[in-house]
Amino acid sequence: RCVYQEYFRNSAATLRRLKEDNPGLKLHFEYVPTKEPQWEREMFAEISPEIHSFGINETEIVRVLTSFGHEDLALEVRERERAYVLYQGALALKDKLGFQRVHVHNLGYYVLVLAKPYPYPVEKVRQACLFGSAVNARKALHAGFVTSDEVPQAAKLPLAERGLEELRAFAEEFREKDAQSLDVEEFLKTGIAELEDYYVLVVPAQIVPNPKATVGMGDTISSSSYTAEVIGTAGRDSD
Repeated sequence: RCVYQEYFRNSAATLRRLKEDNPGLKLHFEYVPTKEPQWEREMFAEISPEIHSFGINETEIVRVLTSFGHEDLALEVRERERAYVLYQGALALKDKLGFQRVHVHNLGYYVLVLAKPYPYPVEKVRQACLFGSAVNARKALHAGFVTSDEVPQAAKLPLAERGLEELRAFAEEFREKDAQSLDVEEFLKTGIAELEDYYVLVVPAQIVPNPKATVGMGDTISSSSYTAEVIGTAGRDSD
């Protein structure tokens, strides 16, 4: 037990030192299930205060929600995964772990919850997710490393109908079940809802049939999206 706790504390201390020496540094945590699930709660307790962004997929979120006592929500994700219930799961993790940004990536669409005040324009977050989708599509098509000049061609691939359907279904379910109001017409145009304490985004993505590469897709989506969000905004502000 002490070995694990010491490792988590040392990791958190290392992240704090990195941020102290680099005030503009933004840190993303891409979730990977551990071989010792009983330690994950303590890992999150130590690490999450140092992290800005958290990435996870629709299967992995079931395990994390369960570990934090959201069994009913985890069961609903498992039995009928959809944008609205992934939003509820992402919101629960944001509230529990204090992340600025939770990005749930799924086949054909992404769901994000952003805490207010968010440091970057929310429209840039959406565009960065579309960039991440294009990078991932290029990797799925041809495997290997992706270069910047290859992304525009991949971006021409159509967004998945599944993602567009999830966008519409989310709007309907939110209007029926959530106490907060939603401008459905505007949401269907932008994929962005501004709520009292946070933003929620549902971003349709691309699906590549018969991909040549699938390993690391979540990492590719998350790293490309968050990097484009942070660096792209930084570049805009410095112009």
